[in-house]
Amino acid sequence: MTIKPSHIAAAKLKVATAAKTGESVPDWIRELATRSLTDTIPSQESLSIPAFRTDADAGNTNAMVNLGLLLRKRGQADLAEQWWRRAADAKRSEA
Repeated sequence: MTIKPSHIAAAKLKVATAAKTGESVPDWIRELATRSLTDTIPSQESLSIPAFRTDADAGNTNAMVNLGLLLRKRGQADLAEQWWRRAADAKRSEA
């Protein structure tokens, strides 16, 4: 997915609304909101890793698997395997 100026605008609106309501906003949205509409946009992967990491740390096994996939794609196979093992262990404990 390509990040478009409308995505940045939506992130800016989300952060502004959250500032008024006290709602928390994920780091990846905050990072996106700090960008100018003409800035070089980071890859979707670089924005996804913090989001998946937050959910994986909270125990979301789907996020653990997806985080592993992104890390492997970035050449971090050892770290990817650690997340896949955590996901497998979590699934076994649910059974």
